[in-house]
Amino acid sequence: MKAQIETAFPQCLTNHCLVVQTAKEFDIAEEDKSRKCYIVKNSTEAGILKITNSLLKDIYFLVIDKCLFFDSDAFPKCDCAVFDNRVFCFVEIKDCSFKNRQSHKPKAVEQLKTTIELFKAKLDFQGYQLEALICFRLK
Repeated sequence: MKAQIETAFPQCLTNHCLVVQTAKEFDIAEEDKSRKCYIVKNSTEAGILKITNSLLKDIYFLVIDKCLFFDSDAFPKCDCAVFDNRVFCFVEIKDCSFKNRQSHKPKAVEQLKTTIELFKAKLDFQGYQLEALICFRLK
């Protein structure tokens, strides 16, 4: 899948949007100002999404919004994706209060749906389980 992504989206290489992790656990967070996702390097920083890799295999982290695509690209896109050799999970992160979570859900679904359709048009997901995940960061 890594090679497919790099071929279909050459900006992935230029912008360094794809990294591999083999750690037993790692967290994904989103910068407050830029809204770009990243892997938490500081053990005291809290992430939004924890990835558990008990088999210590290669887990790929792909930054989609603010790296593979930008705000100038006039379509909704999710924040990132995490995948291995059988599961590909698209992730959208939303900041909200507990009360207004439901009002953020339709936009998150649209962002995930548009991104998945775009990727399906360019990549072969045969043999992969596709997943979509909305992470609410409560403020």
